[in-house]
Amino acid sequence: MLSSALSMSVYSPGAVNVTVALVRAAFTKLAFVGNTMIDTLLANVEKARELQAWRELGLENRGYVLVTLHRPALVDDPGLMRRTLRGLEEIAHEFPVVFPVHPRTRERLNELVVRESRIRLVPPLSYTNFLSLQTGAAAVVTDSGGVQEETTVLGIPCFTLRDNTERPVTVTHGTNVVLGLSPERLKDVPELLRKARRGVVPPFWDGLAGRRAAFAIEEFVYADETATVKTPARVRRAVSPALSPVPA
Repeated sequence: MLSSALSMSVYSPGAVNVTVALVRAAFTKLAFVGNTMIDTLLANVEKARELQAWRELGLENRGYVLVTLHRPALVDDPGLMRRTLRGLEEIAHEFPVVFPVHPRTRERLNELVVRESRIRLVPPLSYTNFLSLQTGAAAVVTDSGGVQEETTVLGIPCFTLRDNTERPVTVTHGTNVVLGLSPERLKDVPELLRKARRGVVPPFWDGLAGRRAAFAIEEFVYADETATVKTPARVRRAVSPALSPVPA
């Protein structure tokens, strides 16, 4: 909040963040530019899909649940981790569960002396390989903020093991369901999948956020110049209340 208050210009991920952004930057120039992380996603998603990383694990497209957990609030609590593993075992009765294990999570699992059982523990993956597994998953279980955003754009149901989320748009518009730090709710995931909504992609999560930000910064820097910065209309278009449907 302090950095926003002291800034002369603020660039927001989108109109859905306008209330918080205006409160934090009441006397600051505010520009809606989009989500730059989604720029990276959309630049790599076709390559990731073509990789079909699930096939290397002997899995079928849309036939497994992908897991990623690394936050201290969850993995550093032995009791919570044991309950989480039991919940994932419940899911594994209906879907194969693939769990690329973060190094710090692996340390905690080693301390618990956890055997793999039905949960398929695999080493950490590259960005492209993990993205490939996301594109082919029936659902993702996570405590990662970035994965909540990625699954919303991909149209993949996401179940978040956290008490809250700093990405509320993934709940109000996207595919995210916040389960809380309640691993017992994992047993409900198969049923929740049958009721999962399609969701929509938030405005400006379209791969052009970096360009909008660059043009907005250029306009800000040269605001006192006589020359006008010429921005392509498709990049500079006004904020629209319409929401883009999730790509198939």
